Amino acid sequence: STTPAKERLLTAPQLGLICAGVILLLASILLWESRTWFAGVEQTAVLRTAQITTTPGLDLFPAFSPDGGLIAYSSLRNGKFEIFARQLAPGGREIQVTSDGAQNLQPAWSPDGKLIAYHSRNRRGVWTIPAFGGVAQQLTEFGAGPAWSPDGEWIAFQSDAQADLGQAAFGAMPQSTIWIVPARGGAPRQITKAGAPPGGHGAVVWSPDGRRIVFV
Repeated sequence: STTPAKERLLTAPQLGLICAGVILLLASILLWESRTWFAGVEQTAVLRTAQITTTPGLDLFPAFSPDGGLIAYSSLRNGKFEIFARQLAPGGREIQVTSDGAQNLQPAWSPDGKLIAYHSRNRRGVWTIPAFGGVAQQLTEFGAGPAWSPDGEWIAFQSDAQADLGQAAFGAMPQSTIWIVPARGGAPRQITKAGAPPGGHGAVVWSPDGRRIVFV
C-alpha cells in the first residue's frame, strides 16, 4: 500500500525545526572560522602614553617623521601658528621650523625626511621648507592639506583651506577639489571635479604604490 500524500509532507513545525538546525549549524561554522582567523591577527595593546608638548598655546596637526624620530606640528604658543619639530628621544630638543608669523598649518614630511610641506593661512597656498629650518618655497597660490607621494615627486592637496580648526569641523567644504603639484615646483594639476562626488574633497592620502589617491 502507498502512504497518502498528505502524510508524506512535512508539517510547518517540522520545517521550522529543520531550518533552525541548519541556521545553527552554519552559525557554529562561521563562529569557529572567525575564531581561527582572529587567532592569527596580531593583537595591539597601548603600553603607555606620553605627552609630547606642554606649551600654553594650541598645538595641532602632529605628523611623524619617516624614521619615527620626530614629530612636526603647528603651535599657537606665540599668537601665530608656526611649525615646530620635536625629537622624541629622551632629552631631545625642539626645533622651530618656520618663524614668519604667517599662520602655518598642516605639516607633512617628505618621504626622505628632508623637507616639510605645509599650508600658510596668511600667505596662502602650499609651501615647502627644509625640515630643520631654512628658506621656504611657495608651490601653489591656493590650497591646503599637503600630502607627499611615496616617491617624493608630487604633493597632493585640496583646493580650499579648512575654515574651522575645531575637532568636529569637516576638513573640506564645497567646492574644494583635489590637485597635485610637482614637489620641485611647477604648474598644479586638477585631479577631481566639483560635484563628482558631491561635497567638498579633502583629507588626501596616497596609496603605497603612488598610483591612487584617497580622499574624503
